[in-house]
Amino acid sequence: MNDVVTRDNYYDRQFLRPEDFIDEQAYHMAMRRDHNIAGHSWGIVEGLAIAVTDGTPYVLPGTAIDGYGRELILTDLTPVPVQRFAQAGQDLLDVWLYYERVASESAPAGYTGCGTTSSLFYRWVEQPVVRLLPPGDDDPPGRRAPPEVPDADIGFPPSRLPPDDPARPWPVFLGQLQQDRSGSQPAYVADLAGRPYVGLVGEQVVAPSGRARLQIGAEQDDDPGRFAVWVPADDPAGPQLQIDDSGEVGIRGNLTVDGDVTIDGAIELGAGTAQAGPSPWSISHVQPDNGEELRVELPAAGDAAQVVVGHWDADTNQFQPCLTVGADCTVTLAGDLVVEGSVTMHGELFAPGLGPEATRAAMSSFLTGVGTASTLLDRFYQSPFAEALTSEAGLLRLARDLAGNPGRRAAFAALVKETHPDLAGRLAEELRPGPGET
Repeated sequence: MNDVVTRDNYYDRQFLRPEDFIDEQAYHMAMRRDHNIAGHSWGIVEGLAIAVTDGTPYVLPGTAIDGYGRELILTDLTPVPVQRFAQAGQDLLDVWLYYERVASESAPAGYTGCGTTSSLFYRWVEQPVVRLLPPGDDDPPGRRAPPEVPDADIGFPPSRLPPDDPARPWPVFLGQLQQDRSGSQPAYVADLAGRPYVGLVGEQVVAPSGRARLQIGAEQDDDPGRFAVWVPADDPAGPQLQIDDSGEVGIRGNLTVDGDVTIDGAIELGAGTAQAGPSPWSISHVQPDNGEELRVELPAAGDAAQVVVGHWDADTNQFQPCLTVGADCTVTLAGDLVVEGSVTMHGELFAPGLGPEATRAAMSSFLTGVGTASTLLDRFYQSPFAEALTSEAGLLRLARDLAGNPGRRAAFAALVKETHPDLAGRLAEELRPGPGET
């Protein structure tokens, strides 16, 4: 058989030879098998699992397509030839399915023609066979490139005419079978890992309605898309989901996830428009009139909702919150606050454990002297934050903050007057320039 596609041409009163019918059948078989491997990849279509029933391993009925496009249809429960274990001298064997055809319905005497033998028959029965072979050296052992297939045929293209002769084998791997001889009778365990299945070959799948399109791969060299989903199919803005040739995943539009998400890499949020209504439990990058925002939106303040940032404590074996933001705009810090720069206050600062009396005493001690402040602050508010306030570095940060923030200077002055009025004059004396100072 050559690779030229030819088919019979019929006309009136044509004398038909057996070769003409053979060619007619060969044409249809070749076109069908080419179709099997043109729009699909070869492998198992359905069924053909290995099961052990009453101690005997069987291959269940099913269908497969081999690499030449030939159909391997097993219609009945087929016993696995376990005698091959003894012949091979191994307890682990691969199970393969081979294309085979068997002559059937021999022509009766007087219907074979003059000078012919009785070996003529009416039918070919396409009956695949199950064979056991020792595992190959590869892992997995050449299941997409069986060792019996010539190298030139691996990736057999549909542009070539496929063979029909079983002497050109292309076995389909069904799994492995393990024999256990520790008991009085051998026991068998099947492993179905690594079975090749059929797939689709094509760049696009378009819904008949035109409301969706799926792209796999790209015909154009300058198209970086490798997987993309369009909704609708002709959306000029581009796909809603895309994976490019570098492996990056892009999503256009809103994303709703019901379950866990593990991300090995970074998330970049493109700018969108702010929602006109509530959109609780969402993270969005929006561009309002006054600039850009990264929003984390919680449900309404009346709901018990909060954003918690923390860590897993190995000693207590539980989650420990560090920073909590409630839906009522309450921010709770569990631990120390280290500020490198300035802090602008809008509202009141509430420090749990530091009441009005402690606040006045700590402020008085702070203004009176570093050493005394450290002692009193520790009495009322046990925190490394007190040590930071009473250190030279803390004082420098406080001075920089007051120098750069007029509002905080006014608040600081008001607090001094309220908690320790007599210190206001002493501070004014300390801050008044001396002789020769400006």
